Amino acid sequence: ALSHFMGCLEISRRLNNMRMQLDSLIYLAKISDEQGDNQSSFSFSEEAKKTARMMYEAETSQVCHCNMGIALGNVDYQRFKDKLKFEALLEDEGFVNAENNVNP
Repeated sequence: ALSHFMGCLEISRRLNNMRMQLDSLIYLAKISDEQGDNQSSFSFSEEAKKTARMMYEAETSQVCHCNMGIALGNVDYQRFKDKLKFEALLEDEGFVNAENNVNP
């Protein structure tokens, strides 16, 4: 599905078809989100928001803005989880103690 909508996006840009471009960007953001690719989801949502604004579609622009916030929150959450896993690994391996002091 991702490659299909990437193709649609390319065609819509060549044809200067803003409606098809907006729809493709929205679907690409949704697919990226479902695949856990939060960075791409944010980027596609951001581009969709800009496209919706150029088309004077305020409601769609607002939805895209909300989706950007969700994607950004997911990125931060993943970083937080990765940090916790790393800290637990360091503690398990004896590099730090429970008070987060580095062991010599």
